[in-house]
Parts: sequence; structure tokens; C-alpha cells
Amino acid sequence: MPTSNWNHRFLEVGNGGFSGAPWIHFMAAAVRNGYATAATDTGHCSFPNVWSAV
Repeated sequence: MPTSNWNHRFLEVGNGGFSGAPWIHFMAAAVRNGYATAATDTGHCSFPNVWSAV
């Protein structure tokens, strides 16, 4: 969450694919532009994604 220039908006960052790696660079850009932001890995590790090899 921005500490000084919050624009009172929230941006949820999607991950695509298996969602194992939140896109930190998008979140950093959003915070620099005044957004509070969040993402999740939905409980999955991006590598190795053995949970998907069923």
C-alpha cells in the first residue's frame, strides 16, 4: 500500500496460467502510481508445479 500518495483505489493483480507466481513488477508499478494492490499464488508454487502433473 502506498505510504504517501494513495489515490483511494485498489488494483487486484491477476497471474494467468497456474497462478504460481504473482506479477510483482505490475504490483510495484501500481504502488508507484498510488494504488493499493494485492495478488495471490492460490497456494501453488510456480516451480516445480508437480501438483499439475496428474
